[in-house]
Amino acid sequence: MSPVRTMIRVAGAATLIALAPRVGMAQIGLSNGIVVTPYIGAYMPSSDVARVGATSGGSTLNAALKHEVAPAFGATASYWLSDRFGLEAGAAYATSGLKGTVSGTELGSAASTQTAHVWLGSARVMMQLLPATSQYNLRFGIGPAVISRGGSAYSADASGSTTGTTDFGATASLCTRIGLTDKIGLRLRAEDYIYSARLGYNGATAADNFSFDSRTQNDFVISAGLQLFLNR
Repeated sequence: MSPVRTMIRVAGAATLIALAPRVGMAQIGLSNGIVVTPYIGAYMPSSDVARVGATSGGSTLNAALKHEVAPAFGATASYWLSDRFGLEAGAAYATSGLKGTVSGTELGSAASTQTAHVWLGSARVMMQLLPATSQYNLRFGIGPAVISRGGSAYSADASGSTTGTTDFGATASLCTRIGLTDKIGLRLRAEDYIYSARLGYNGATAADNFSFDSRTQNDFVISAGLQLFLNR
């Protein structure tokens, strides 16, 4: 793992722990509770979604594709089996442009960006890390995820079509809640979508088909949302 990625993870976790709010006496019970949370945040991919390089006769050519940092909009719904454990499902959308860069010994370097978007879907088991009697609130979630990319950057044309735009992986999150009323709270969350991107291209003939090397992705989403307790 790169030092930058390690620093991002450590800083995110430390920030959430530092922000874990005092709620007066003790946490409000969640058992059998249904919670819906619309949220807004930032989608921050940390890796190139595809990269390729070639060397021939002393010349080199390198190309890379990476999604840009963008606003993210989403919502989650959870059902708490007890004050400690819950089940959650959610989805998020980000209009993240796809930036392509090309550099070569003879060509120099160039970059361009095309319109694209990313859908993030998840299902999590949520666990309250602190006892119900604690004055603090900190929750960890983990589960499977699906990541799908689309937009004009991935659209088919006369030359062929992009493949491998949907991937399956895992997601982990850490969040805390600031209670505003008995039925409404402010949720702060950091989450990581972990998967392998397997982009490819199907050309007009079989000879034109190719696949990029599989690349492990860490797509971070930092968000704030309004929690609504529906059956309290």
